[in-house]
Amino acid sequence: MEILIFIVGLVFIAAATVKNPEAKFHIEPWELTDGGPPPDGIPSIDKPIFLRIEKVEEWLSNRDPVIVLRGTQQVKAYPLQILIWHEIVNDYLDGNAVSVTYSAISNSTAAMYRQARDRTLEFGTTGKLYKGTSVFYDRQTRSYWLHYSGDCIKGRLAGYQLELLPVILTSFREFKRSYPQGRVLSRYTGYRRKYGRNPYVGYGRPDERPLLFLGELDNRILPKEKVIGISYHHNTMAYPYSLFLGHNRQVIHDEPGGMEIVVFFARGTNSPLDTASISFARDIGSAGVFSPYVDGVRLNFYAAKDGFLDRETGSTWSLLGKCLQGNYKGRELKVIKHHDTFWFAWSTFFPETQVYTAELVHY
Repeated sequence: MEILIFIVGLVFIAAATVKNPEAKFHIEPWELTDGGPPPDGIPSIDKPIFLRIEKVEEWLSNRDPVIVLRGTQQVKAYPLQILIWHEIVNDYLDGNAVSVTYSAISNSTAAMYRQARDRTLEFGTTGKLYKGTSVFYDRQTRSYWLHYSGDCIKGRLAGYQLELLPVILTSFREFKRSYPQGRVLSRYTGYRRKYGRNPYVGYGRPDERPLLFLGELDNRILPKEKVIGISYHHNTMAYPYSLFLGHNRQVIHDEPGGMEIVVFFARGTNSPLDTASISFARDIGSAGVFSPYVDGVRLNFYAAKDGFLDRETGSTWSLLGKCLQGNYKGRELKVIKHHDTFWFAWSTFFPETQVYTAELVHY
């Protein structure tokens, strides 16, 4: 584990827009631990360059994990083989300032607008951790932000809350399939790094205790098993990746907190934290969470060989929620905000979370 002591990722962040007088988290200074590097010791990418898909295929394999951020005019992919070395991309989507982030310590992804008080914020790493997960800061006010909740916990913007943008972590193949005209973050970052190599070799083992985590572990699931976490109307649910073991594709229909959702799962996405080479790592699969409604019509989905079909029209949908063939061709399901993360992080921030069982999984 080449630089495990330098894990200070950014996850679940968005742009501060409103004062939150009932902020959930009050953090004492002693609750923040030192993760290793100084602020910006892991450098963010502040001037990202994007390329067409055919320009990155020589170094990005089909099973490489990418963060997908959908806008109304643009769709972008951010490979983890780059984000694992930088953790933050300060970018623009549809003309709006956003940041896309990855935290290795909790194996989590996030995206956020970065406007607050009529100014554009630029985010960087702090070198601090909270309960084994990451804290970030903005360079304009030096305020600290808590990634899981989006609360500002220290500084001039304390009490403000960030609004999360929905993202999906999936394979480069799924991105190409759904968005052949999409753009991909390039290796032209201004830094020399061993892109494609994993500096946290072995950290992906589900049964091992997470690094620098000082709290109690919730033993309902292995601490570093991947889960999809959803919080809605004070109800939280975790969908463990172990639900999907042994199946190439699966579908879950559920109503956490009364919100109707559909979860798609497919094999074909590598773990970024297991072996030295991400392109040849273990296939752990990936998942997307969507509203099952299109034009007010509630669709019922099931897994098929090459995607997901709705029973109403037989249309074929990708793991990214785009219809590839059939009556709804070209349409997209609305992405539901969710956390794709290690269990220990989700259960620490949401200790009352329920764990979904395999009883209602549709194969």
